[in-house]
Amino acid sequence: MSEYKQKISKWLLWVTVTSAAILLICPFVLYHMRQRAAYERTLLELEAAGYPTTVEQLKTLCVLPEGEDNAADIFLKANSAFIVPDDQQQQWLPFQGNYVIEDGQPLPLQVLDSIRQSIDNNARCLELLDRAAQIEHCLFSVEFEGYATNQEDVSYLTDCSYLVADRNILLAHSGQTERLFNSIQTGLAIMRAKSAIPTLSEYLMANRQELCITASIEYSLNNVSFSGEQLTSLQNQLRQLSQSDHLLSALNAEIVFAIDSKEKLVIRERMKKLSGFRDKATGFLYCLSGKPHKDYAFILNLYRQSIETAKLPFHQQLDNVEKLDTAMDSYKYHWKIIPNQCWPTLWVFNREIYNLNRLRCAETAMAVERYRLKYGELPGSLEALVPEFMDAVRLDPYDGKPIRYNMLENGGYRLYTIGKDGIDNGGESKPFGADGYDFPFTVRRSNSNDQ
Repeated sequence: MSEYKQKISKWLLWVTVTSAAILLICPFVLYHMRQRAAYERTLLELEAAGYPTTVEQLKTLCVLPEGEDNAADIFLKANSAFIVPDDQQQQWLPFQGNYVIEDGQPLPLQVLDSIRQSIDNNARCLELLDRAAQIEHCLFSVEFEGYATNQEDVSYLTDCSYLVADRNILLAHSGQTERLFNSIQTGLAIMRAKSAIPTLSEYLMANRQELCITASIEYSLNNVSFSGEQLTSLQNQLRQLSQSDHLLSALNAEIVFAIDSKEKLVIRERMKKLSGFRDKATGFLYCLSGKPHKDYAFILNLYRQSIETAKLPFHQQLDNVEKLDTAMDSYKYHWKIIPNQCWPTLWVFNREIYNLNRLRCAETAMAVERYRLKYGELPGSLEALVPEFMDAVRLDPYDGKPIRYNMLENGGYRLYTIGKDGIDNGGESKPFGADGYDFPFTVRRSNSNDQ
């Protein structure tokens, strides 16, 4: 009888343990199934809305026209020929180094000598860059490896753009207008270069290229007077750049990268790299629960909302992005397992708007210079440029109103957009990101300085 009771006790213990295990596991399994279903619904919604969800679809969005030359091949050679300036040079180089050009102040001899030395050292690089700029199309091939992409070629162009911007400064200082015009066109060609698979990190690199080139254009307009044909050409190129959809393309690509990293079991690979019992146990329960499905669904919805935000007028974007930032900051995901994402944060959108400010002001400055060249005086307002020199006055991305325009006492002028505080501070400037200041594009050259 005792033996029978022992068997019954063991059986009851087994049933109890099994039942307890089932009761413990079932919530995880049910939660896992629920989150997986939610993730799959998110994928279906993205596909129905026309978003790319595979690498193959992404590649079809950016293709070199058949039979056309590719400037990327020459840019690659220029990258290889680029020589990094030494520490002494960097001390005095405006864009490749640390020297800050002060508005209206003459350049020290050390700056001019450092630029000349950099140009001499990179003669081969600049020759190739100028040649590549003559080719209409440029598309870098990108090797896709899980979530990571090989974008070194595009990142190297940032160094090349700094080199070209420094050359622009020297040519403008010495009044070599024709060479300066060609050099600026090379810089604009670098700004148009892109890869077959754009990403947010590439977008940020391209953003830096655009800022240095537009800064060198501002300096150039303060020192030389271009011909009407040259001004028209530069104005059209700047207009084209201001209409690019690089950020939208990058956000679309990030959706694909997030999906691909999940489908290729990136999580499982990252689980293997966890060290310590606590991390491994937490990671195991995290994956068992189906939480990765929820996290990836959140990531995809975040990118989707960011894309819809990027389609809004610029002055309406920041409020939306602030809400996305808040949602992102409050959301908890397992950072040791989910691959690090390049988030579409408020900072990224601010960079986009600030860069658009510079492009629109530079484009408008070209129209002002064309007016001055024809009539011998500055326009009384930007409305006077329409329709002869512009189809419409460009708008301030921060508030949707026309770009501000002030004529200066010395015969120059200032174009500016307000900052994110929404207050017109009269064109007073501070470094990017500062509150309470505007973003000016100043040309102090008067009519008497025209060559």
